[in-house]
Amino acid sequence: MIAVTWRRAAQIVLPLFALACATPDAAPPPPAPGGNWTLDAAGVDSLPALTLADGRLVCIADGRAACPLLQPIANRLGGDRFALWEPGRVVQVWDADTTPTTIGKVGQGLGEYQTILGVGPGSGKTVELIDMSNDGSRVMTFDGAGAFVEAKPLPPIEAGEARGFVGALPVLQGMVAQSESGEGAFRLFVLQKATDTTGKLVLQAPMPWVRMQGTQLVSTPPLFATSPVYALFPDGEVAWGEGDRISLIRKMADGNPRWQLHINRPRLRITAEEFATKRASVQAMLGGQLAESDLDSMRAKSDTLHPALAGLIATREGRLYLVGPMTGADQIEYIQLAADGKPTGRFQLPSTTKLLLAAGDSLLVQRPTEGELREVRWLRVATTP
Repeated sequence: MIAVTWRRAAQIVLPLFALACATPDAAPPPPAPGGNWTLDAAGVDSLPALTLADGRLVCIADGRAACPLLQPIANRLGGDRFALWEPGRVVQVWDADTTPTTIGKVGQGLGEYQTILGVGPGSGKTVELIDMSNDGSRVMTFDGAGAFVEAKPLPPIEAGEARGFVGALPVLQGMVAQSESGEGAFRLFVLQKATDTTGKLVLQAPMPWVRMQGTQLVSTPPLFATSPVYALFPDGEVAWGEGDRISLIRKMADGNPRWQLHINRPRLRITAEEFATKRASVQAMLGGQLAESDLDSMRAKSDTLHPALAGLIATREGRLYLVGPMTGADQIEYIQLAADGKPTGRFQLPSTTKLLLAAGDSLLVQRPTEGELREVRWLRVATTP
């Protein structure tokens, strides 16, 4: 099996690590250190039920407009501004107005881009885009009206590596061999600017199912794998957990915990139907290149239980939303945490709804609407009376 195929297979099982929505605005000070919370299943069930009310409609994807169809990505740019896009399509910047600013256009000409991996704020009203083109990766700058300003090359993106923005913070995440056996670890760096090759290491977490030789993946990934999840705050602090259990920590700059949370609940078993569906989707995404023996190997290495924690979404103010297991069920559970890590409520969203951003008391989601159309809309979160 050629290396590029395994790289693509790994990208299928590696999650898009959930990112906090930081902004360049002055954020509130972090909570005092010392919070330590423990809940069992009954404690979670007793949390206040939160309700969701429809808020502002952002856009509807009809296949012609720039509204994302299948792979929506969003990032806060500061103030009311946020970027919305999907790889291979045009980027738009939204604010309090109902008409977005379109940033450049997709193409191969001067000032045009192909596949946008990240969007973040530049100086003033400018916007920076990380583009993966046929000629390599680069950072492109556009002015407040969406006109091209300049482009700067980036180092080649290695297997398992990704560059992007968490709000205003440029980040580099990737995998590295942490022992002679080649066992992998996930690493997250906060950069000073998007073109940097090194930065401040804020997280290193084990990924035992990954095997690396240098910068290359050298083993087949499992069909289902539990991986670390994190949320990054505007001050560079990070909250994270390994995913196989809900045991979270928000780390201060010196590495000590600001708060900790432990939720003790049994994990859900992966069903035979879920294995069959995942196997078929992996083969389809790789264009039928995998032999049945390769898929058998991926199945044999797979976890048998769903991750306890599928993602983290954070607000600028420090509130967190924990994303429950992504199973074949119709509903996904979300648990809300206060800035000090204390659980404050829970709610469910249909599995067809994708949570993109959290801001204040609102959530930006993509969800299906009438027919096959999908809409991007703000939802308001409130405690049930």
